[in-house]
Amino acid sequence: MIDGCPNFAIELNFEDEIIDIIQLHQMLALVTKTSVYIYHSYTLLPLASHTRSSNSIETNGVNTKTKKKLIHNPHNGRQSKLNLFIQTDSNFLVTYQISIDYSHSIYEVHNSNHELIQAAIPMNYSSGNFSFTKFLQSATKSFMQGNDEDVSPKLENVESINNNSIDDELGGYDIEPVKLSVYKVLQMGSGVGEQEFWLQSNSHDLFIFNFANESNEEVKTDSFQVVDLSNFETRLIDLSTYAWFKSPAKRIFYNQYDDYFLLITEADEILHIKFDNDDPHSFTVGSGDLNNVSFSPTSNLLIGEEGETWKLFNLKDSLLEKLKTLDIPQGKVDWSSCGDFFTLIEDSGNWKILSRFGKVLFDTHQKINELNGKHDHTGGFLNAKIVLIGENSNTLYVISQDSNKLYYIPLYNIVNDIVYDKNYITIIENHRNFVRFPMLPKFRRLLLHHDNVDFIGKIATSQRKLILSKNYLGQLSISYGDNIAVSTPITTGGLTNHILWFNCKNHFADPLNIVDQFWFQDYLIVVNRRIQHDFEAGEDKKEQFVDEVIVFDSSQTKYGMSGENIVFNSDSLLWRYDFKCTFVATQLIHDEDVSHIVILTTDHRLVVLDLVTDKTVNLDSETKHYRIFISTNKTVHLSSLKNKLNLHETRQISMIDKRHFLFLLQSGELFLLKNVTRSSSFSKTPIDVIKPSNMYDLINLNSSIEFFKFVIVPFQLPVQFVYLFNGDQILIYDVDEMVAKACNKLHVNQEDVFETEDESELAPIAIDTDDILPLEIETDNKSINLIGLENLTSSYHQSDFIIKNKLAHKLILNNFIEFDLVHRGDLESTFNKYKSFANFQFCLELLLFKLLVEEEHQSTLTLKRLFQLIEFTESPESIYINCLRKIEVAYWGKFFNVLNTTPVKFMDRLIKLDNVELCYHYLIVYLNYKKEGELGENENEPETLLQTNGNSDQLSDDDKQIILQIIKMLAESEKWDWCFELCRFIKILEPSGSFLKEIKADFG
Repeated sequence: MIDGCPNFAIELNFEDEIIDIIQLHQMLALVTKTSVYIYHSYTLLPLASHTRSSNSIETNGVNTKTKKKLIHNPHNGRQSKLNLFIQTDSNFLVTYQISIDYSHSIYEVHNSNHELIQAAIPMNYSSGNFSFTKFLQSATKSFMQGNDEDVSPKLENVESINNNSIDDELGGYDIEPVKLSVYKVLQMGSGVGEQEFWLQSNSHDLFIFNFANESNEEVKTDSFQVVDLSNFETRLIDLSTYAWFKSPAKRIFYNQYDDYFLLITEADEILHIKFDNDDPHSFTVGSGDLNNVSFSPTSNLLIGEEGETWKLFNLKDSLLEKLKTLDIPQGKVDWSSCGDFFTLIEDSGNWKILSRFGKVLFDTHQKINELNGKHDHTGGFLNAKIVLIGENSNTLYVISQDSNKLYYIPLYNIVNDIVYDKNYITIIENHRNFVRFPMLPKFRRLLLHHDNVDFIGKIATSQRKLILSKNYLGQLSISYGDNIAVSTPITTGGLTNHILWFNCKNHFADPLNIVDQFWFQDYLIVVNRRIQHDFEAGEDKKEQFVDEVIVFDSSQTKYGMSGENIVFNSDSLLWRYDFKCTFVATQLIHDEDVSHIVILTTDHRLVVLDLVTDKTVNLDSETKHYRIFISTNKTVHLSSLKNKLNLHETRQISMIDKRHFLFLLQSGELFLLKNVTRSSSFSKTPIDVIKPSNMYDLINLNSSIEFFKFVIVPFQLPVQFVYLFNGDQILIYDVDEMVAKACNKLHVNQEDVFETEDESELAPIAIDTDDILPLEIETDNKSINLIGLENLTSSYHQSDFIIKNKLAHKLILNNFIEFDLVHRGDLESTFNKYKSFANFQFCLELLLFKLLVEEEHQSTLTLKRLFQLIEFTESPESIYINCLRKIEVAYWGKFFNVLNTTPVKFMDRLIKLDNVELCYHYLIVYLNYKKEGELGENENEPETLLQTNGNSDQLSDDDKQIILQIIKMLAESEKWDWCFELCRFIKILEPSGSFLKEIKADFG
């Protein structure tokens, strides 16, 4: 997630302690105990400041907490008034108003009478790049010449369109004048006792919770205070008057995204409280002593601390369900606005970025260890006091632990396996290299104004998001709102190209709002969300928006480098159709003959569209040829599942074998909608359409899943696998086996209890991801690898360092083999399955090493099966010897015991093979084994080391006979260098040299 080191930083020389930092669209508010400072969020330029008077501080107290109101702006309009709310230690609420003037330039000069005398600054004379030196030269020359009309300074508004033509240099930032002032000061309740306050989203309501205080007559019970900020009317709600409130409140937390409270009572009861027309309604969701609760903006996930342990919960069906325990230290947790990751800052100043289910994406403690003490622990960004995630989830703002610096750190995002940040689009080429292309200036500017707060509400809205996709030719497409562009292929003939972009021009009256887009061969398919017209809405239709599928003919854009005049606009539209509702999720399924688009709609339907190119349709009177033919294959109504599955929270969807469907929810739950009919539900003949042959079973496969993908492994018969990432491991399932074995445990028949584990249990191939952020699985005839991203820290000079991301590869073919050893019975089939992979023998060696060093009883049983599998190979002895050369002596005894042989017998086996190379390599192992000491007759006895000195020899008569045989073989093969090395080793084992004299006599 971290895209390198900070882009830049500014010094903070505040006298007061910094208590918080908050982003308000394109502004940052730094709040100290007595002051507020406003900075531009992209350039960190100071815009305004306000320091409270000493009288105000004495009367109302110093600042302690800061909050802002979340406002959903469906039209992406700019707000001219923003509010900042600060709580003081005397329980006063200070409301600041920030006024933004979009009509004026910030670079203006006024005289003492506040009259405008200059709305620009001197520019450099040359047409080259702007530099501060040339700027001073121009300004100095203008002042030196005075009023000479022949010499006039080159004045120009720096924010004019002329100076914004080169977006690559200026970045397209808008910096408007800002006015900061105190709007209102309110006393919260009686001002005595503990109080908390929150602001309701898209509302004027202010919630204040007064904890019971026995020493104060006015607040003897827990109560809510609701203040309407538009007219400052106040309503007091005493919770003791409600039957559901039975125990005093211990803590309370507010979910500003879903507008509800979680109240933890003294009896450790967790209450869900929601206001309905000023009347609170509550029910119990669980029990526990939760603290420091943080809510996800895009799902029902929440993180809370219980008993000094962080836990991830899901609020489902009015119950608080624990998903997993997070292995992270104590600190403060904050979610990103996109809901895909969160930050943790510890009291020590170390901080982490973690994925939604706990994968560590960046850890400053680890980076400091990599630097070996070359980092400034208090002044650098690796040790922080405050960490703020930008509203667009593309930026981090970090205040150093000593509060002297504010850092601007870029983040990267991944969409459809394409990595992007505000400046570059990065493609992973052949699973080995990064290829970077500059982000189009138009989209870079749109990203700066992008605000993930628009996702609040969890219903179909007109929110805009950046989408990237790539087709089989290497063409890119990028879209945001009503902007979409298509590139030329990034590679041609194995060479990487510079790319050209074709921006789509829309000639329709209604603008586009693209919420999804993907490629089907040469055609670009987009999902457009438009406002539903009045004449389209029925009596029972209340939806404001409608999603439509649009197909663009982009086949000519791949020839854009040829110099032809190619135009990509709305005239390229081939097909357009809306479904009278909005979509929750869409997915393109590639197939050999017919591809499919799977669409999940908000009215609980699954619609499957067929896509075929170059199809001829014979009609009664004529024959028509279609370049692309789209038809509806099937529709599955899911209304009966809406009480079991919250379809509106679907994050990802897919189809299996044209019959079954996968749903991944925002909460991480993965469901399989299994078709339990015997025949395929896809229509073959017209009569099949009216047959009621579709019966489905909804099965919960797994939880805490971040994503799932499919991969085909090229065994002798290719097998399709699905792999899931749960934040800790990659879980891989055989798709056919998963569908066949998946069932609801509550529905299992009694006779299933007597089935063996292999027949009834659905077990995945589990692979630890270590420090890799997994992206995809690479398969070829050599191996199976996990491809991911990892960041590395490199130091240079004295205290400087860089952080860079690179592609990481992890061999996982050995995990597939180990899984078959444990869960498959036929070893010969396993051997035939994997023998075509070039890394097969190397993986057997890795497995042998792993099972030898493990001390579990189960590993011994698997080790015996591994020996049997190795015996199927052409040269099992080479695998054994390579492994023995790499492991410690302590494990050699286990090797020979499980293999049911001795070192001498194994040497005899090699001599019979007449393989001089294997004999030589094993002899070195064998002699080293003699040197370190053999195990006694009882393998549980400790090793006895034989002493080596000038008066004792370690070679027996049998050893000497074996060595003579091998030296003879080496001499016949003319391996003289090996003979020399062997003699040197013999001299170490037998310092007397008598045996070397025998060798010289026999072969000299």
